[in-house]
Amino acid sequence: MLRDYQEEAVAACRSDLAKNSSTLISMATGLGKTVVMIEMIRSCISRGGRAMLVAHRDELIRQPEKRIMDTIGVIPGIEKAEQKSECFDKIVIASIQTLVSGPLGIKRYTKFDPNDFNLLLIDEAHHAASPSYREFIRYMQDGNPRLKLVGVTATPDRGDRVGMHNVFDTCSYEYNILDGINDGWLVPIKQRFVQVGTLDYSKVKTVGGELCGAELAEILEEEKNLHGMVHPTLELVGDRQTIIFAGTVRQARLICDIINRHKPGAASWVSGKTPSDERRELLAKFAGGEIQFVVNVQVLVEGFDAPPVAAVCMMTATKVRAKYTQCVGRGTRPTASLPYDSSAMTRKDLIAASNKPDLMVLDFKGNAGRHRLITTFDVLAGEDAKDLPARAAEMATEGELLDPIEEMEKARIQEEAAKESAEAAEQEKLRRAKLKLASTYTSRSINPFDDMGFAPVQPTQKVEMATAKQMTFLANQGVEPEGLTRKQAGSLIGQIMMRRKMGKVSLRQEALLKKYGLPTDVSAKAATRMIQDLADNGWKIESPTR
Repeated sequence: MLRDYQEEAVAACRSDLAKNSSTLISMATGLGKTVVMIEMIRSCISRGGRAMLVAHRDELIRQPEKRIMDTIGVIPGIEKAEQKSECFDKIVIASIQTLVSGPLGIKRYTKFDPNDFNLLLIDEAHHAASPSYREFIRYMQDGNPRLKLVGVTATPDRGDRVGMHNVFDTCSYEYNILDGINDGWLVPIKQRFVQVGTLDYSKVKTVGGELCGAELAEILEEEKNLHGMVHPTLELVGDRQTIIFAGTVRQARLICDIINRHKPGAASWVSGKTPSDERRELLAKFAGGEIQFVVNVQVLVEGFDAPPVAAVCMMTATKVRAKYTQCVGRGTRPTASLPYDSSAMTRKDLIAASNKPDLMVLDFKGNAGRHRLITTFDVLAGEDAKDLPARAAEMATEGELLDPIEEMEKARIQEEAAKESAEAAEQEKLRRAKLKLASTYTSRSINPFDDMGFAPVQPTQKVEMATAKQMTFLANQGVEPEGLTRKQAGSLIGQIMMRRKMGKVSLRQEALLKKYGLPTDVSAKAATRMIQDLADNGWKIESPTR
């Protein structure tokens, strides 16, 4: 049985595939992407079709394999390393690394006839723009123009978004992490920031939009930084099941050593080089509570499903929102049983009453320098957010357990108040400029409509009027700005600046000289002398008595 948003995702996907050959589904981690894929597969084979699911990690192959057997009752063929699928398998789950490998340059994917398949699914589809995926997808699509391609991902904001758009025609459905929290399908996130004075990322270079791995490693592996992160972690997470994200294998090993000195046997680490069997055994112990801390390097970012995870510690740093989102997503699954037909309020109450009422995310702050490092604020605000997440993170109180959504609302309110204050200050400047203009008896204000031939705005015209800054500037130059459009004000300001640059008489000077019948085709310096002589003579035209 599908949840309401999962049904919507499937329906939207089918609708787009009726008009396009490919589409993308974006759903946050923990919301059941695998369930959606299995439903698409079930529908395909129920109509006599054949489906293939492709992934890039062992966990992403083993999880759907079991679920397909449990829900559809079909044993899928596995195409991975020594395992080979058969031509009669209605469902094939394949490793992309296996598909694009092969002896003597003969790629393994050539064993498959594209015309035998109706549906091709890509899990963690933000990787689909990579060369290996593109090669395989091109082979399948070229061989079968009728093939339908579906990508499923939690993070569609890959750095090379153009590449993603080249793979998928549309994005048929989006349901992000904030939607999941607000609707009671994911646990709320609580954020802690810890300042580590010795952490300094300021001199680390940026390579391809991310912090340079080698330079970052030097910082993360320093003993003072390791202790500065580990000790607060032990204090703050308590007995929560915790995933720690490290930047290097050496850092992961050192973190484990420090933890185990304080809590013997509490921590283990995994990396991409950890044998699959050993990794599965370790993660099973972690999920069962035998190990409290698992420190990982680029392994549990995707595909790891462990609801007991109640704390995520970022002992590395990133400038990539998608990467950070995947890390946080490892802990957003609830442990509470959530009925399909329940209300959002009921689900939230069930989560609050469970043994995992929230997810703690622990970030370690240092000197970021010029870098804009990602936090939970960026994850919840979304990809298109501007400076608000960064301001919220700066405002956040260190050490306190914070609600990122509330903190961003505080930052938003503060931002709006500052904007209103700036607008009020600009209005006050304009008011004073007008008072100054009105009180100057030696000249009169310049009416741009009467004196300079500007056309007034008609009631039927829909135009943007002059801004407060434009009006203040013009008022200070002796021009009455009321009724000017933004374009007209810009033109006037341009004229004023050009006069100033060329040393010509200003508009204010010109108006005053005209008032007293004096020549206006003079330089600004000459106009200043004439006006000074006029003032010395008591604003009379006749020559002063010496």
